Amino acid sequence: MYFRRGSGRVLWKLIGLTIVGAGGVVGYAWYDEDFRKAAEARVPYAKQVLGYIFEYLPAPKSPLPVP
Repeated sequence: MYFRRGSGRVLWKLIGLTIVGAGGVVGYAWYDEDFRKAAEARVPYAKQVLGYIFEYLPAPKSPLPVP
């Protein structure tokens, strides 16, 4: 099978982008309860995956009150 030179770079970039995107979703869901509920309602298996990940994270600090 013929592969162009550099095709592995594209694969690694896609894998890295996927990891960064998933980490961003998890981080924001950890911080914002409304976002977490929306993600759990719209994304299949998100509730189970986020629940498993959040078992190992400390509870987020409450945001500063808006004056």
